[in-house]
Amino acid sequence: MSDTTTALVEGMARIAKRMYSEKDQDGPWLIGGYLCATDGHLLCASPSNGEGPQAPTRLAATIQRWLVIPQTAPIVVSVASLRRFAAVDVSAPTCQRCAGKSSVTCTRCYGAGTFDCKCDACGDAHTGICDDCEDGQMACPSCSGRETRIGTLLNRKLNTVLLGDILSMLATDERDIAVSLEVLRHATRPNDTGFMFRPVGEGVAWIAFLMPMTDGVTSVVTFEP
Repeated sequence: MSDTTTALVEGMARIAKRMYSEKDQDGPWLIGGYLCATDGHLLCASPSNGEGPQAPTRLAATIQRWLVIPQTAPIVVSVASLRRFAAVDVSAPTCQRCAGKSSVTCTRCYGAGTFDCKCDACGDAHTGICDDCEDGQMACPSCSGRETRIGTLLNRKLNTVLLGDILSMLATDERDIAVSLEVLRHATRPNDTGFMFRPVGEGVAWIAFLMPMTDGVTSVVTFEP
């Protein structure tokens, strides 16, 4: 792996723990020929020689939606200009989904913290602990309880704090990167897109994928190369 690839994978594995609890298997995971790590909002992936643990089923389905072949002509921007954009120190409005509480009612167990489970092997019914939350509360899907700064890039809004996470893991000699908006796999709506960041030139040594913010939020800074 290149310095950037190694730093991205290792860094993303640390970031993944912000969403997934200790009882989950930490990334990076092997999916579709890539070694991947994610926190549910951004993804890092690099080609793999086949070594690595398999991702949990639900997480693998999400990652596979993001591992798309680029179809859009990218813009080439300097890492320095993106870092300036990501570093603009402005406060974002309180997350409307969680009202600033950082967590919401779990969408799997509906706040119970447990769910009724039936064993496939013996048919016995029992109560299981929900793996997606802690005591019925899960990290807010919109902000994950993180600091949020909203900017506009390629006419879509993104959390520049997460962009800063990606940029902080690039090698110091990485001067330019390609940025594009790509349609997610199995997209059902026109806005089912995400930001793809990758090296300039032939070959893909690494990619980073960042989900945009919802259209209802207000952007406070616009990227200017």
